[in-house]
Amino acid sequence: KTNILFFYLGAAIKEGDKFQREINEFYNSIDDKQYSITSKQIRVNLCVICYDSKSTDNNKIWNRSQILDFDSSDDTVNVFYVDLGTWEEFVPINRLRHITDRFQSHLVYSITCRLAHILPINKENDDLKWTADATCPFLAVVAQSQPEIELLSFDTNGCFHTNLFVINSGQYVCVNDYMIHIKKAKSNIEQDRHNHFQVRNKSYHFELGNKQIF
Repeated sequence: KTNILFFYLGAAIKEGDKFQREINEFYNSIDDKQYSITSKQIRVNLCVICYDSKSTDNNKIWNRSQILDFDSSDDTVNVFYVDLGTWEEFVPINRLRHITDRFQSHLVYSITCRLAHILPINKENDDLKWTADATCPFLAVVAQSQPEIELLSFDTNGCFHTNLFVINSGQYVCVNDYMIHIKKAKSNIEQDRHNHFQVRNKSYHFELGNKQIF
């Protein structure tokens, strides 16, 4: 598991559900070839609509997506689901549709984050992976109250570096420091200072996504 998390703005969850229903209703009601995507039209970073392969033919679930990579040998793509904060590999292009301007211009409902200034303590010396031993106490502490996130900086890839705060036993707790305190993470302040753009005074209340990767 990587050190990436996905958060949803709490106030926008109901609005996001309504927007998702509008997307589903539109794409389930059309059968027009002009929305189909051919291999010649595929390019990296192209925004599209992709249906969930687990949904039924009569009630497909369509998600806004961004193409990360394309394999022309078998006409499959890797996509990032911008409103879910997850990705999928080897998606056949027959699951893709062109996205309308209206749906594309709508704000996204999730942001990609990582906890600032810390790294996993991993016996395999892999700084990008958290063990289950660290994931369990993290999930336990953030489940106690709605997290508040302080956005500190962001990478060129759009991932925000954040401080995460919760109320634990009546105390305001920084989860980043808590992970170090319980010896499930190590400090990484110096390395975090490079190649980041600063964010000024941005704190928000977010819902931790139910498909987060930590």
